[in-house]
Amino acid sequence: LAPHNGARRRGASRARGDVAHAEMGTKRAYRLQEFAAHTSAVNCLQIGRKSSGVMVTGGEDKRVNLFAVGKPSAILSMAGHQSAVECVTFDSNEEVVVAGAPGG
Repeated sequence: LAPHNGARRRGASRARGDVAHAEMGTKRAYRLQEFAAHTSAVNCLQIGRKSSGVMVTGGEDKRVNLFAVGKPSAILSMAGHQSAVECVTFDSNEEVVVAGAPGG
């Protein structure tokens, strides 16, 4: 892993769905994966427990996106909710994605 050159100050938010790790006692950050997830805020994320090879996100843009871990873009993007998606999960076999939104 290479250090992330654009180190952020404490308290700064991450844009674009960055996943980073900071070592204890240092201010060095490492970029593990960057991905374009949604057109607005990401509200929830779940990594498949069976394979750890898939990830699903839900966002303010009312979309649910499915990713293969390690790939920068969604392999599937689903629309249809009437309000922001607030929770997502997989079934135990990672064959079904369930998403919830207060407006249906």
